[in-house]
Amino acid sequence: MGTKKNKRTKIRYSKKWLLIVLFLALVLVIGTLLRDVYAANKSIDEEVNNFRLNDLKGTIKETFTSSKDLKIDTPITKNVAITNDQNQDMFIRVLVLPTIIVTSSGGEDLVLPAKFKGEHAQMEIPFDTANWIDGEDGYFYYIKKLKKNETSSSLFKQVTIVSKNLDQQYLNAEVKIEIKLEGVNSTAYAYRDAWWQGTSPTQDPRKKIDDHLKLQI
Repeated sequence: MGTKKNKRTKIRYSKKWLLIVLFLALVLVIGTLLRDVYAANKSIDEEVNNFRLNDLKGTIKETFTSSKDLKIDTPITKNVAITNDQNQDMFIRVLVLPTIIVTSSGGEDLVLPAKFKGEHAQMEIPFDTANWIDGEDGYFYYIKKLKKNETSSSLFKQVTIVSKNLDQQYLNAEVKIEIKLEGVNSTAYAYRDAWWQGTSPTQDPRKKIDDHLKLQI
């Protein structure tokens, strides 16, 4: 009798340990599945966010020839527009960086003031204010969605150097105007995330820009 009882006890213990092992194995499997699902979801979220904030590169179309023969009070052709050569629609903004450089008698390049705003600006640039808005943060914002293979209207078409705001140091100077482009895809509020830290602007000119762009999402 004692031997049979011991066998039954051993069998019960064996089944108990078997259940424990199976339970632990099940917990391990579930944990692994949950981890994989979490990792997959996280990966998808990161890809989506990276895609939304990705800086898209269009093509700057411009006509301008820099020359050391500085023309004064005469419009110089400088036609700037943007072409969307990406595979998706996007919103764009452009930074305009003018510089006037003169070479000193010692052979050094000196950068002179080159403003295009204000009473004492050294140059005048007639911007297209119908399709572009000056964000007053250095950028000009195109208020239309730029579709695939589409070219924007010209931000401006000419530049004039203003003689009354120049002095002798500007003689034999060279004018350069650098254009920098930023583009983001046109999904919901990607431009706010990329350009304005995700905030919804409440004051002009950003509010005016936002009012145009949000209707085209």
